[in-house]
Amino acid sequence: MKKHINFNGDNLRLKQLLKKIEIDICDIIYDHKINDITDISKETVKNDIYVAIKGHKKDGHQFIKQAILNGAKTIIYESDIPIDIGNINYIKVSSTKKIYAKILDCFYEKIKENVIVVGITGTNGKTSTSTLITSFLEYNNKKCCLIGTNGIMINQEKISINNTTPRIKTIYDMFIKMKKLKIKYLIMEATSISLKELRLEGIMFDYVFMTNFASDHLDYHSSLDDYFYSKMRLLSQLKPNGKIILNVDDAKYKLVLEMSKNEIINYGIKEKCVFQATNIKIVDDLWRFNVQYDSHITTFSTKLIGHFNIYNILATLALIEDLGFSSYDMVSFLQVFTHLDGRMEIVRKNDRMYVIDYAHTYESVKSSLEALKYYNQDIILVIGCGGDRDKTKRGLIADVSCKYANHVIFTSDNPRFEDEEAIILDMIENLNYNNYEIETNRLLAIKKAVLKANKKDIVAILGKGCEEYQIKNNIKYPFNDKDILLNSLRGD
Repeated sequence: MKKHINFNGDNLRLKQLLKKIEIDICDIIYDHKINDITDISKETVKNDIYVAIKGHKKDGHQFIKQAILNGAKTIIYESDIPIDIGNINYIKVSSTKKIYAKILDCFYEKIKENVIVVGITGTNGKTSTSTLITSFLEYNNKKCCLIGTNGIMINQEKISINNTTPRIKTIYDMFIKMKKLKIKYLIMEATSISLKELRLEGIMFDYVFMTNFASDHLDYHSSLDDYFYSKMRLLSQLKPNGKIILNVDDAKYKLVLEMSKNEIINYGIKEKCVFQATNIKIVDDLWRFNVQYDSHITTFSTKLIGHFNIYNILATLALIEDLGFSSYDMVSFLQVFTHLDGRMEIVRKNDRMYVIDYAHTYESVKSSLEALKYYNQDIILVIGCGGDRDKTKRGLIADVSCKYANHVIFTSDNPRFEDEEAIILDMIENLNYNNYEIETNRLLAIKKAVLKANKKDIVAILGKGCEEYQIKNNIKYPFNDKDILLNSLRGD
């Protein structure tokens, strides 16, 4: 049987909990001891509270009967339900998502004590920045839990999740694990979709990052404004003494500044700010730059490629300085931190440079290719666009690909329910370049790029990073760009 760890004590009963969140208890017929609260019917056991959530694809109201059969004694719902099973509490509310967050916050109110919660939002850089922060803290013997695009990492355990920001109960499950393992830091990517769907409702943050803002996810959001303001929900979840770490060079900086009530620590390259990188250059394959802080100038060297990674390092530096570490701690860390998996990750062989990167938005593709241009070598690019995603960016990505690369091989990404060839046709429909070819099969496209590369060339494989799969018709087939690349280099 599923068990929970209730740091409020094991005797919390339903009426006690409901009073705390100011829900009327007059109609409660069974004041049971609470085992746990869940929104997944198949996980429900005796004395659970089941909350029926309307999701993007599934409606939890359809599974109320199953939850009851599994042992739920209280049902919280928002839509009318044709169920009348005796000795069960039915509580109707206007928003089950909001009530669910309140109940979880109340039920597990003690487990978040003394945890420093860091939330990172933005169009690009969330995964790189969160990974840098976590790796730095672990390098300095601080225990962390990381939740993001690559899953959950906690105490050397990797847990797969379906979304970059998972359901709110999963986050509370991690708080429970952290309490048991005495982990102090929670680093979390916060996507616009998760914020709009209230997956982070009720969780308060010590630090919030806004890395940058560009067009993305317009397949989900009704407009760019909806996308932006969904991200800005995170500002309202800062603790009273919480701080915002903000990219001063981003176009939305001044607007975020106006919306912010908390202290802001800014960083950047172009504009004057607290943590500003200057004198950027490439020396012996390292990217070097200076940062002045507290009247001291520190020189940093990193194997991470591109201005966007300098932004990620600056964001990390802003946080760790505020946590009591020094810039010299960061210098030491960067000497051993060689790459981010699937983020401008370099493989070198036979005087050729191969780069694996996750870039899949117009801005990130442009930034990645601009960074590679610094090496003054020909670029052979393998790239595609995902299916069932924002179609407006396809032509833009194709255009910037041909503009910066010497030769482009357009291929499939994660086609999902779309036809692979149709996606590529969308990409090239209005393209005014002829330095490209089409190879729908991504494996063959990577092999073609390897064979085509001459000495000193750069082969860039963009779009999927360290993903272990390719999604076709909702089926995940094993596929990893780096594995395909290494096999191709071996001649497999």
